[in-house]
Amino acid sequence: MPKEPVAGIKDQASGDEGPDRMKVMAEVEKSSLGIDADLACVLCYAAGPFSGGLMLLLERRDVLIRFHAAQSCLLFLPSALLIPLFFLVPVPGSPVFLFFYYAFGAFLGIGTIALLVWILPAAYRMERKRASFVGRWVDRWIPDDKRSESYKISGE
Repeated sequence: MPKEPVAGIKDQASGDEGPDRMKVMAEVEKSSLGIDADLACVLCYAAGPFSGGLMLLLERRDVLIRFHAAQSCLLFLPSALLIPLFFLVPVPGSPVFLFFYYAFGAFLGIGTIALLVWILPAAYRMERKRASFVGRWVDRWIPDDKRSESYKISGE
């Protein structure tokens, strides 16, 4: 029985469209929410601790998604609490104090974006990449199911 070509996938050798490009393709894992597991891992970080907390409450089956949700909550909670303070709290003071105040706010914002850039690709690849101290805390609560490649950044 001939296989139907998959739209948009081209074989690099012959240029033909179809499933011959990848003979063995793993089925996409689904979460208990009905979405792809790799997308669910990324969505845990979409709105920081808010989306992480929501995924932690809603996802009951997939341990990897729960790991990323808990890590998102703990990793981005300080940023979610402190960054709005820089916009809401008026700060009178000397120019030197204002410089350090806004420099700290900029450092916090840039650090948050850098953490997202660092962790999102691993979440999409469904890897259990641990931030140094936060990852250790999350590992105590959510055990590793050994289905994904694990990273320990702390050098242990």
